[in-house]
Amino acid sequence: MENPVIINRELMHKGSRLEFYKDTLRIPNGNVVSWDYIKHNGAAAVVPVTMDGKIVMVRQYRNAFDAETLEIPAGGLNSPDEPTLEAAVRELKEETGYISLKPLKKLVSVATAVAFCDEVIDIYLAEELEKGEQHLDEDEFLNVEEYELDELVYMIYKGKIKDSKTISGLLAYKNLKCRGINVLSLPSSPLMYYFYVCFCGNPKFILYIATTFIQNTTIDSVTSINVTVIPSVFRWTSIIWHTSNVSDK
Repeated sequence: MENPVIINRELMHKGSRLEFYKDTLRIPNGNVVSWDYIKHNGAAAVVPVTMDGKIVMVRQYRNAFDAETLEIPAGGLNSPDEPTLEAAVRELKEETGYISLKPLKKLVSVATAVAFCDEVIDIYLAEELEKGEQHLDEDEFLNVEEYELDELVYMIYKGKIKDSKTISGLLAYKNLKCRGINVLSLPSSPLMYYFYVCFCGNPKFILYIATTFIQNTTIDSVTSINVTVIPSVFRWTSIIWHTSNVSDK
């Protein structure tokens, strides 16, 4: 696919955190158009998990929506080259007062508004938290609240949590928590990963697949199955069933 070519980028306004540009581009059909572009240094966010498994959230007012929002702790980078891990540790301490006794783990990266802004938020997992004191900015006012993970997931699907970084971070953590297995050991085959997700998300899916297979398979078709696939299927079924049972305890 042929991509548009940026001819000119003009700074229209420089804010405290954002720079607003007017981009002039030549698109594939030869026409020249103007698109908006917002430059952002990037940000870091944290899914903080207490010793008893609760998620630490912050509730604060957002003027863009003129409403309070419930979010995971997060903040912008102090400079474009600041490591997001350092920013995540800082924001966790400043906004909640918590520090993590374990090294933070990277969960996921989120491009928040790809149509017009280059902001990318790296989201980390913080576990084994130790309580300290908040260090809020002068213009920062927020409440720290704790929730069960399932409560927050419910709020996401009910539309009560709409913030993209919060949704991404919580569901990424939910996914890892459900799996109960190191992400490096996930199957490389897309088909096996699909079965992995289905089995772990709902172990009863195994029974459904087995029943469907039996009901729709004749003796002749069974004998024609590539037998080299069967050991792999049963190997991953065993692993998935085991990790699903572990995660339910």
